[in-house]
This record gives sequence, C-alpha cells and structure tokens, in this order.
Amino acid sequence: MRNKWLAGFLVLGLLLAACGPAATATPVPQQATSTPVPLPPIKLGAIFAATGPRAGVGGPERDAAVWAMRQINASGGVLGRKIELIIEDDQGQDVVTGPLAKKLLEQDKVVAILGSTGLASSRVLSTAAEQSKVPACITMYWDVMALKDAAHYSFAPAGDQAGAFKPMVQPIIAGGYKKVAMVRNNVSSTITDAKESQKLFDAAGVKYSEEEYKIDEVEFSALALRVKGANPDAIYIMGAVVPPAAAFAKAVRDLGLKVPIIIQDDVATPDFPKLAAEAAEGVTVVGVRFPQDPAVQSPAQKALAAAMAADKPGQSPSRYHGWGWDCVSLLAEGIKGAKGTDPEAIRSAIDRITNFDGATGRLNFTPEKRRGLDEPTFYTMVFKGGKLVPR
Repeated sequence: MRNKWLAGFLVLGLLLAACGPAATATPVPQQATSTPVPLPPIKLGAIFAATGPRAGVGGPERDAAVWAMRQINASGGVLGRKIELIIEDDQGQDVVTGPLAKKLLEQDKVVAILGSTGLASSRVLSTAAEQSKVPACITMYWDVMALKDAAHYSFAPAGDQAGAFKPMVQPIIAGGYKKVAMVRNNVSSTITDAKESQKLFDAAGVKYSEEEYKIDEVEFSALALRVKGANPDAIYIMGAVVPPAAAFAKAVRDLGLKVPIIIQDDVATPDFPKLAAEAAEGVTVVGVRFPQDPAVQSPAQKALAAAMAADKPGQSPSRYHGWGWDCVSLLAEGIKGAKGTDPEAIRSAIDRITNFDGATGRLNFTPEKRRGLDEPTFYTMVFKGGKLVPR
C-alpha cells in the first residue's frame, strides 16, 4: 500500500510540473558586427620639378597627376584599393633625381613611378626603373636612345619629339614672315630644337637670326635691343623654361617693339601670362596639343579640363597637364590589367594597352613601342586676357 501511495505522489508531481510555466531557452549571444579593414593603398612614386626654373612645367604635371589620382579614388580606386601618390621635388636637376628615385623605390616601396620634368632628369628616372625592374611613366618627351639597353619598364604618353618641330615652325612659315628672330634658352634639347627648326626655315626660304639666353637670367633689356637691331618680322621664343621667356617678352614690349611674338607650347603654361603681364596679350602659341574647345575634346580631355576648372578656375590645360594625367591613368590601367601590384605583371599589362583614351590623345603600346602617342593633333592658339583661345 505504501508503495502505491509513493507512486501516486510521483505521478502527481510529474503532472504538476508539466502544467507549470514553459521553460525559457537560454539566449545565444550574438557576435558584434566588425568594421571591414580597408585595403592598403597602392603606392605610386612621382618626381616633378615643382620648384626651380622648370616649375612652370613640373607644377602642371604634378597638379594633373593629383587630379587623376583623385578621380580614380572617387570612382572606387583600382582593384578596390586607393591610389596614393608619394611626390618628390627634384627641382629639375638630374643630380637630385637619382637619390629621390632610390628613396621611392627602396624606402617607400612604390610599385611604379612617374616623372620627371626635364630631359636629363627623365633619363635618370628611366635608368633607375630599368635597373630596378619597376614600371616608370616618363612625363615628357623622352630619349630612349639614352639608355644603354632597350627600354622594357619605362614608357611615355608623349610621342617622338622629332615629330613636333614641323607643327611648330609651319604656322610661322605660313604666316608669311620673311625674317624671324629665333630666341632660345641654353638647354641642350632646345638647341637641338633650334637646329631642326632652322632646317625647315632654310627649306622655306625664311631668313633668321639666333640669340641665346640662360635659364637663370633675369635682365633682358640688352637682348631685346639686339633683337630689335636685327629688324625681324616676328620673334620666335623657344624652350620650356618659362620665367626667362616671359621676362624677355616683357622686355621686348617695354622697348616698344610691336612685331608679332610667337612662342612654343613648351612656354605656354599658366605662368607665362602671369609673368609676362600685358606683354602676353596677343602672343601666338604654336604646337598646342591640348584642344581648348570642348566640342573637340575627348572624354579624357573633358575630365582633365573639368578637374582643372574645379581646382584652378580660369586656367587652361596644357600638354604638361596631359602628360601628368595620362601617366597616373596608364599606371592605374596597368595595375588593373595585372590584377595586382606585381611590377612585372604591371609592365606586361601596359605593353598590351591599345587605343587608350588619354588626355594627350589615343595611346598604344607594345614591348617595342615605348612612346604611346602616334599622331598628335596640333592647334595654333593666342593669349587673350590671360587665356589661350583659338587663333
């Protein structure tokens, strides 16, 4: 009997427990959502003559390179990573370019490099790139023959400089001038330019005189007097160093000499009208490679012009801006094609770039073709109110 009562109590207890409140499941703690770690930037090294006598060229190259970087980063970067430009200033001196290139390549560990303003500096940069087997985009005309061996890692958006002489000289010949005063700086590339230009003048029967100035000169009244004494129909100023060219143009006008002044597009940077002041008005620019008319600009040229309008309103892009813009764009395209940052893969990808929309024109590369531009389109412009407008 006692066992029956115990069994009954046990059954009753189980029934009461079953009728009680339901058991609550133990909550499983949720893991906190972690913030994605951003991928490290892709480092590109850059060397420009941001100061010194070549700053009128190096400054635009540097500015446009930065604008191109910003546009790429605003569009998501390359392979999901931002582009970071590490910029150095070699002041246009090749003795400075070498140590800066070494610093960028060995210390900063850049995957590619671009620059450098000035023919001698570009040779140093190209040599460093070939020795290090790291891609280098040369932001100017570039003498590949200066290398001991063929160029494999260095390349340039610019074309062959030999193709630039005739488009600059032909408008002068077509202008009907019979006697031209050629006034150039003492840089070796400008001296070569003058010799090639003289051949074209000789063939066309145009007489000329020749005067030289140093890139660090600041007083040009005596030179202006000599040019006036030559009694020219026009004055042709040559060379890519802007301050002395602008100072000479000002000295000519201060002397009361009214003949047309013609300058190469090497000189037609935004600094020229600033430094020449009123003397820049009406100056003709030959060999312009960047179209100022939006109606004839390519998408890349429109993008560069828009970036410049936002950062430096009222100024016009030059081919120097185009070179800086294109170098960053081409290196980004190479990294994209390489699917990574291996320098050898980037070089190989750049060698396969064809029909690329550059700010300097359509660009094509092969392992043997290291200058991207085939046939640039040239324009003749004139300075009006400090701006370049079609003639």
